[in-house]
Amino acid sequence: MILDSGRAYYFLYNDQRGFHVAFWGIDIPGSIVAADYRDGVLIAIDSSGKLHINRVDQSTSIECTRGDDYLGVPVGPGMWTSAGFGRGYLATPSRVYVINALQDIAFSRCSIELVRIYPRVFVTGVVSNYSIGVTDGYIEIYENDSLVARGLIINGSSILYLPRGSYIARVLSGAIEYVSSLVVSGSTIDLPGSILYRVRLFLYYYNPESPYAAMLAMVPPGLMLSIDGKINTTTVEDPLDLMLEGGEHYALLIGDGIELARARFTVSRSGDINIIFRVNTAMLNISVGVLGADVTKPPEESISIKLFAEGPLLRGDLGTIKPGSPVVLPLGIYRVIAASPFFHEGEALIGITEPGSINNLEVLLRPREIQVNLMIVDEFGVPVPNAGVSIINMISNIRIFSGITSSNGTITIPRIFFDRYLILIEPFNQSLYIGYRGVLNIDRQDLVVSINRTRYQVTIALIDPISGDLVSPVRVLVYMGDRLMYSEELSPGGATTTVLLPHGNARIVVEPAGQGSIYTATEKEVDIVVGGGRIEVSLNRRVMSYTISVIDDTGQPINGAGITIKSLENPAVEFTWKTGNDGKAEISIPYGSYRVTVVAAGYNTLEEPLPVGERNLVLKLQPTLLNMLSRFIMVYVAIGMVATVIVLMKIARRYMERRAEEEII
Repeated sequence: MILDSGRAYYFLYNDQRGFHVAFWGIDIPGSIVAADYRDGVLIAIDSSGKLHINRVDQSTSIECTRGDDYLGVPVGPGMWTSAGFGRGYLATPSRVYVINALQDIAFSRCSIELVRIYPRVFVTGVVSNYSIGVTDGYIEIYENDSLVARGLIINGSSILYLPRGSYIARVLSGAIEYVSSLVVSGSTIDLPGSILYRVRLFLYYYNPESPYAAMLAMVPPGLMLSIDGKINTTTVEDPLDLMLEGGEHYALLIGDGIELARARFTVSRSGDINIIFRVNTAMLNISVGVLGADVTKPPEESISIKLFAEGPLLRGDLGTIKPGSPVVLPLGIYRVIAASPFFHEGEALIGITEPGSINNLEVLLRPREIQVNLMIVDEFGVPVPNAGVSIINMISNIRIFSGITSSNGTITIPRIFFDRYLILIEPFNQSLYIGYRGVLNIDRQDLVVSINRTRYQVTIALIDPISGDLVSPVRVLVYMGDRLMYSEELSPGGATTTVLLPHGNARIVVEPAGQGSIYTATEKEVDIVVGGGRIEVSLNRRVMSYTISVIDDTGQPINGAGITIKSLENPAVEFTWKTGNDGKAEISIPYGSYRVTVVAAGYNTLEEPLPVGERNLVLKLQPTLLNMLSRFIMVYVAIGMVATVIVLMKIARRYMERRAEEEII
């Protein structure tokens, strides 16, 4: 090979082996016009017409080519050269030069050897250690960091033409690669390598970021395993048997040209090694479109998306995913099938090849006609029978369906596309229901359309149990089912309100508004009839409870005392009780302003305002004048009886003393 820059490369080719066993490069002054190589000698002509004769010994090429015997032959511009069988030939446009004894001249200047190199490595096994020869591959020879020869290893050896000297040899053979020093001093060279460990590799993969690789799994067969960029082999179902050097190694899993996973592992002994690859992942967003620009996209809940892995790492059904929800997947090829009752099945294929990338895939669906079951209900979910239903295409304004609902409020549309339509509903009894006109989205096979009941004016009157009029603020709420139909706060003096309500059962709730209200919550179930009407609701006041003790002026309880409590708001409202043996009465009355009156025989009547907020009330009655006189008479009688007894006792004592004296005499 000749370069105009002045550098010539020459190769040593072995016909038997079919491979170049050595090559050399050399610089020639000026540019090269013609050159040839034979029998270890290169002859060349430069642009100045000088002949150059070179041995293939780079370390001594300057010495060999710069000698007086080889330079400066004035032969003119050369056309081609040839060397062989001990002679050299040089041709120019006008003459041919013959150089005799060429090989003898070169050999006397530079020495070259034909050497056979035997590469081998030491293997540490589980049971024993041994040495094996490297049977195939290449040997590269370096001198001063420059590649000077490369030989093919056949049957455990390689033949190279090398000048004597020291070199660095690099052996490349599949899973084996090592570097060793080499000294050319004879025809055979033993080239020992490093220590290798015989290992059995168990390959696993995982990545917690992806639900499809979160669990540890075996690496499938058929992938390429690359170790340190030098050892490439194919994964199989069984563990891989390899010979590796000790230390840390870097491994890649590659499939279909995609770097699927990476791992680092350390070899420190022979035997089994578990390699856990971290899978490279990327994000996939799946959306669903519809063929046709004027067609509404289907709701996500009506679409089923199945994800299938087509290799190289994952294969098979990966299950169902939600459209629009991003999913993290290992790199590879995936097939997506989207299905919906409103569309023909759609399918798409995507290859995810870049780690950490975000990939978007749209699956297009083609609409198809389906049967739809439509139910008409009122606002409370009650089916509306005998209602006329019409469906109109919103673009063409053509009526595509009409019918009447059954007794359970349902109607079947036999064939219709997924889209938006105009729907008209005419109730049979418009005194119960209001007609409806709106948009119907055909986005599922079972649809419900709600219409409103007819509203009627209803007057709600709040009745206070004492005064009849509203005394403190309240809030009025009207429920029909769980639906709040009306809410309003009423102030004292506003005891009535008017509201529009549909027919049906209603629950009226009256709650106290604000703190300090005298009312408690009140509920009433009523039926709102067609035409409306008036509804009265009796309010409940808070209850005031008392323990009233009635005593006399001496503090003794009075049994059977009559207690009357009369409302100051409405004198017609009063409550009565009787005290028991203990002079007490337990009373409970609606919250309000009252006057209490206590009556008992022999005592003056007591009348006073009933205090609010006191639970225990003691009422003292004063005796009448007659009662007081009777008390004094009883005292005087008692005193007279005591004096009489004393006089009689004295008379009796004197009598006894006199009798005793008479007996003594």
